[in-house]
Amino acid sequence: MTSADPNYFREASIRAVLTELVERFASTGAARKVIIERALLLIMDNPELDLSDPARDLLPVVRRVALDYFQVSVDEKVSRQDQINEDHP
Repeated sequence: MTSADPNYFREASIRAVLTELVERFASTGAARKVIIERALLLIMDNPELDLSDPARDLLPVVRRVALDYFQVSVDEKVSRQDQINEDHP
């Protein structure tokens, strides 16, 4: 994150918060842009989302969109992590 100020996300736009969060999931600009746009569409389609703490509330949205974008299912991710844990006890 670029700021240590706890109020940073409360004062930032949703797009700015998404941009910060997406950096955790994608290293290329093209992937980031697609994930941000898809996340914005998902947010607009779900007005019941509570955005009182945008960083915390949007992280699951970004994670879901990023996993979908990279075509990784949650089950695949869990099985990969299990395999890593077995290989490196």
